[in-house]
This record gives sequence, C-alpha cells and structure tokens, in this order.
Amino acid sequence: MVTMAEPWRQPETGTYYRRRQIPKPLREEFGGRQLWKKSLATKDLGEARRAFAAANAELTARF
Repeated sequence: MVTMAEPWRQPETGTYYRRRQIPKPLREEFGGRQLWKKSLATKDLGEARRAFAAANAELTARF
C-alpha cells in the first residue's frame, strides 16, 4: 500500500516541515544534499497541510 505524502512534525519544536529525498541524479543540482527540507512555518496541522501543497508544487517544479 502506498501512502500519501504529508507534513512532517519536528518532535522537539512541533513545527511542520516538507521533507523529501532528493533523487541521486538530481543531487548535484541541490548542492549534493540527499534530503530537501522546508519549514511550513506553522504548528497547526490544518495550516501545514495547506502550505504543504504549495511547498510540494515548488519542489516538483525544481525537479
């Protein structure tokens, strides 16, 4: 079963993030990083889900 991507909550601060593994062929374009992480700047899950969609679209466009 495949699960949908969703906001990740940082356990210590409670802030939500968009996290995604960067595919190996694209890592050079991202400075060699393996993981892309962007703060959604909220601790509310409802707001995080809305911001997650925009962050996901931004990352998809960069890929």
